[in-house]
Amino acid sequence: MRIGTEVEYWVVDREGRLAPDDEVVDTHECVVPEFVDSLVEIVLPPVTTPAALERTFEEVLTAALDAASAAGVRLVPLGTPLLEESAPIRSERGRILERLHGDRLRFAKNCAGTHVHFDRTDPIA
Repeated sequence: MRIGTEVEYWVVDREGRLAPDDEVVDTHECVVPEFVDSLVEIVLPPVTTPAALERTFEEVLTAALDAASAAGVRLVPLGTPLLEESAPIRSERGRILERLHGDRLRFAKNCAGTHVHFDRTDPIA
């Protein structure tokens, strides 16, 4: 079995306001913009052991935190509550989600989370 994770972080300034994420996204190939501004996602490739996942996550997160610090911003993890924002959609995926879900998408636009993926490499028939 292989395991991978995706972890989202808000990018905020020193006062806690949402901030541009460009300098954090440019840090590592595993750090990508999410579908709204100021939300980045660390997408880790599937690996075969928890130890390998931990090493990869530490490497990528350290690079993202260093870039955030150099840019004068911070990363806020997981479902940390923020004041509700109306962050603009910045991707085609986000525009499709907005068309499908309408106003209900506002909840997803205001929450960061973690996704864990498990891939079976030798399924039993």
